[in-house]
Amino acid sequence: MIKQLVLLQACAACLFANTYYVSPTGNDLSSGTSTTSAFRTIDRLENAPLAAGDTILFARGGVWRELLYMTANGLTFGAYGSGPRPVITGADQVSGWTFTAANVWAAPLAIAPKQVWFQGDQGISVPSPQAVLGLNEWCYSQGRLYVYSPSIPSPGSIEAAQRGTALAMDGFGNETFQDLRLSNVNAVTVFIGPSLTGTQNFTNIIWEGSPAEGFMALSGAVNIVSSIGQNSLYGIGIYGGTGLRFSNSILSGNADMALMIDGTSGPSFVQS
Repeated sequence: MIKQLVLLQACAACLFANTYYVSPTGNDLSSGTSTTSAFRTIDRLENAPLAAGDTILFARGGVWRELLYMTANGLTFGAYGSGPRPVITGADQVSGWTFTAANVWAAPLAIAPKQVWFQGDQGISVPSPQAVLGLNEWCYSQGRLYVYSPSIPSPGSIEAAQRGTALAMDGFGNETFQDLRLSNVNAVTVFIGPSLTGTQNFTNIIWEGSPAEGFMALSGAVNIVSSIGQNSLYGIGIYGGTGLRFSNSILSGNADMALMIDGTSGPSFVQS
């Protein structure tokens, strides 16, 4: 009888679940419940009445310079349309350049970045504006970003990390993520906090561009399938919870360590 009741509750949740759409060409005054009435921002999405069983789809080819933070249990995040994976990034495009010295340009920037990218290539941090002397070198000083460039940087060519994470969750669980790209932050690209239960599922995800762990989990269980963790200091750090299942996935270009598991209460499995 109890089993039947649980199944009925699950079916009821499916019947009343919603699908929300987010697109760079959307409108935050729209309902968000169709491709023609998509939200534009993650901030608007997170103020929607999300509930267990809901699905959130981001338009392929879109870029969101915001933090994606969980506000309910049992959500599914994915992509719709055609083109490359939707990108959620912790980096902002830098603008407002002024000439300061030979081949050195400066622009205002609110938060000190730990990483800067020049047309997608990671830059080289130097200790002072006077030390900015070569290709892809940069320095942050007194609220300004200084970069080396023979001419004024073109719009969108330089990005600087301005948010600590791209995806963060704590207090909610049993979330599912697929077909997304999470990138270029000041701390940890994917952060799973200390107060989660259940299993967080990641399929066909790329996470990258962290000066620390690209993926960090402190609680719950993590299941990663057909995904890529690349170009961070550490690929994955699992420091709590009930363990990791990692299959058919790649850890590449992580400068210090690919995978660290410590302090979990259950077994972990890594397989090709």
